[in-house]
Amino acid sequence: AAVRESGASSKKDFGKTMKLLTERLAGQAEPRRISGLLAKLLV
Repeated sequence: AAVRESGASSKKDFGKTMKLLTERLAGQAEPRRISGLLAKLLV
């Protein structure tokens, strides 16, 4: 949902989407795990 919400369509949008996700998941997930999953989604 966050990927769609941020308008991300490629790895170029990684930073923008990562910022959104880290703010949303603060205290719930480690940024490294978020980053790994996001990299798989943005191909």
